[in-house]
Amino acid sequence: MNQKSIQRSIEFQGTGLHTGRLVHVRLLPADADTGIRFIRTDLPQSKPIPALAPNVGDTSRSTSVQCDGAAVGTIEHLMAAIAILGISNLTIETDGAEFPILDGCSQQLIGYLRQAGIREQEATAPYFILDRHLRLEMPNGSWIEAFSSDHFEMELTVDYHTKVLGRQTARLQNLEEAETAIAGCRTFCFLHEIWPLIQNNLINGGSLDNAMVYVAQPLHEDEKQKIAEFFHLENIEVDESTGILSNTRLQFDNEAARHKLLDVLGDMQLIGMPLQAKIRAYCPGHAANTRFAQLIYNHLQAEPAHIHTF
Repeated sequence: MNQKSIQRSIEFQGTGLHTGRLVHVRLLPADADTGIRFIRTDLPQSKPIPALAPNVGDTSRSTSVQCDGAAVGTIEHLMAAIAILGISNLTIETDGAEFPILDGCSQQLIGYLRQAGIREQEATAPYFILDRHLRLEMPNGSWIEAFSSDHFEMELTVDYHTKVLGRQTARLQNLEEAETAIAGCRTFCFLHEIWPLIQNNLINGGSLDNAMVYVAQPLHEDEKQKIAEFFHLENIEVDESTGILSNTRLQFDNEAARHKLLDVLGDMQLIGMPLQAKIRAYCPGHAANTRFAQLIYNHLQAEPAHIHTF
């Protein structure tokens, strides 16, 4: 397999989930061995930010990369789309600090990339074969680990000790099935976690079109009204069968776990090349994902003999 980029540039815009600001994006072709890099066009003389583990910035609510004072956040869904399509080299120009949330997953981004056209380049594509067991445990009880394998696969479990979400497990047997299995699975959150943000006029880019909102605690009528106003709806109700706010339908019974697989896939792209390994995780977040990507990145730098080409 050779490296890939896009054939022509493509532009689109969208709203940042956390900032609520309109962001303009341009995806551009890049030469072989360039890698994935972001450029902040709103900052004078901004240098490219390579999408690599050493450049990870804030991971409190999403994954961001930063370099020389410039940062771009909420990049995980784009990085997952890049992984699914096997793109090696791409330049992303954005005029804001947060990449737009769009549909809350990678499906729309895959559409934009396909619209730009995928072209194969002359250079061969490197990939990293993990030769040992690596494990990372976080203070909050989450963990992520990787094993040697003859192909890439992932398995994870989420359990936030709530009745509405319960315990969910999702598996990805190979990268080829990712587009149908996880690309369209939207981000999710619990209402009790975002209610303080709503009350303080934050997450202005959130909507029930790009996120699943689980309700783990009963809602008072005045709360329902305020939430409906925030989402620009006449009213909202809680679906008794799923525990999520109305106007949202699950695509899979374990869509939340599948979305976590999408996040892990995107964050693992920060090692700089495809990975051949089996990844297992429990309740992973962006902090754990990116720290684990850094762990693999460091191992990759120390063991270049395990870098192969297709």
